[in-house]
Amino acid sequence: MITKEQIENMINEVKVGDAPLNNNINLIDSGVLDSFSILVFMTDLKTKYDMHISMDDNISGIFSSVESIYNYIKDKE
Repeated sequence: MITKEQIENMINEVKVGDAPLNNNINLIDSGVLDSFSILVFMTDLKTKYDMHISMDDNISGIFSSVESIYNYIKDKE
């Protein structure tokens, strides 16, 4: 199972800019993640952990925070 720390590390690898992750911000609304970084994250997730996030799912909801990404993945396992 993937951990929140692993998710944070993956986000840090693909995020836009160099601002530190903050649990109180929306990752998309704040500009930490953009459409390209989300696609890279999804590709890395598939490659490293064999986990898939469907483009039919609520991407903006899933990628709003580390917690929401973690919960989505946890529910899929």
